[in-house]
Amino acid sequence: YITINEMNGSPSEVFLNVGKAGSDVFAMSEALGRVCSLFLRYGDHGNKVQLLTKHLKGIGGSGAIGFGPNRVESIADAVAQALEMHGSAPNEADAYVTATQEVIMETTAQYAVNRNSAISLDLCPSCGSASLINSEGCKNCSNCGYGRCN
Repeated sequence: YITINEMNGSPSEVFLNVGKAGSDVFAMSEALGRVCSLFLRYGDHGNKVQLLTKHLKGIGGSGAIGFGPNRVESIADAVAQALEMHGSAPNEADAYVTATQEVIMETTAQYAVNRNSAISLDLCPSCGSASLINSEGCKNCSNCGYGRCN
């Protein structure tokens, strides 16, 4: 979920809620939201929203979702697109944020499916992919074979 709060008509806070509490993806998305909020609230950077959007837009990841102009490359790209839509047309922004929420939930859920139930995965310290799962009391990477108990 992406929540954008305004102060004096300009975005000042970005809250992200992605994945399961305690996971690496959750921690990194919370950190991204905090850093974006700090940037938007402090200092005089001219057009802060446009500058932040410029630097976050197009950042790619392994979990790209969607097609055409609605394609979301990563969580950072989703934040950039939400900020961009938020500034351009308030009515469109509400619809976009709702769609982005659904895309991010799908992206988080796609990391693994185990016996028809979605599992939130952590990042593997060896290969960096979101494929570290709990298996037989140990965390193992389904991508590269790394194991914390080995």
